[in-house]
Amino acid sequence: STHKVMVAANFVGESEVFTWDARSGMLQHHSFLPTVGASSLKCFNMNGTLFLAVAQFFDPDAFTHHLESPLFHWSDNAFEPVHSISTNGARDVNHLSLDGRSMLVVVNELGSTDIYEWDAMAYQFVLLQSLDTLQATSSAVRDSAAAGVFLAVSQATGCKDVQTGESGACSLIYRWDGSHFQGISSPATLLADTAGGQALSSLRSQHVLFVEDEAGGHAE
Repeated sequence: STHKVMVAANFVGESEVFTWDARSGMLQHHSFLPTVGASSLKCFNMNGTLFLAVAQFFDPDAFTHHLESPLFHWSDNAFEPVHSISTNGARDVNHLSLDGRSMLVVVNELGSTDIYEWDAMAYQFVLLQSLDTLQATSSAVRDSAAAGVFLAVSQATGCKDVQTGESGACSLIYRWDGSHFQGISSPATLLADTAGGQALSSLRSQHVLFVEDEAGGHAE
C-alpha cells in the first residue's frame, strides 16, 4: 500500500510524524519518534518496506555528540525501531542503490563519513567503508550511466585545514569503482585505481546538491 507520511526532524525534543488526511486535504499529527538532536532524515523503500534513517547531532542532556542514530521501518501503521548506528555529530544521512545493493551514507561532522551496506540476513546496515572527511556537513549522490556513480561531500572546515593536496579545495567528490568509493588520486592509488574522485574549492560549505537539467537531459 502507499504511505503518505511527512516527518519533521526536531533538533530539540522528539521528531514528529504526520500522515496525509484525504478528507481534510491536510497533514495530521500521527506520532512522535524518540530522537534527540535530530539534524537530518532520509526516507526510502527497500523490498516494499518503508524505512526512515535519522542523523542525530548532539544530546544536550548528556552533553555529547557521540550518539546512536536510529533506523526505523514502517510496520502496523507506525515507525518501529530496527537498529541504530554509532555516530559522532551526525549532520546528514543519505540512501543509495548500487547494482542491487542498498547503502546508507552517514555524514559525521566530528568524524568520518561512513558507508553502510544492508545485510538482509542480519536485517541491519553494516559498515562497508569510512571516508576520511573533516567537518563534513552533507552529501549528494549522482548516478550517471555514462560517467558512473559519484558521491559529493561538503565540508565546513577552512580550506587550509584540509589535506587534499590541492590549494583551496575543501569539499570532495568520490567515484564508485564497483566495490568502494575512491577519493582523489595519490601516488599510492593512481596505478591501482585510475577512476578516482576530485577535490572542489568551497568555503565553509553547508550543503551540496547535484542538479538535473531535464530539458538538456544531463546533470550540472
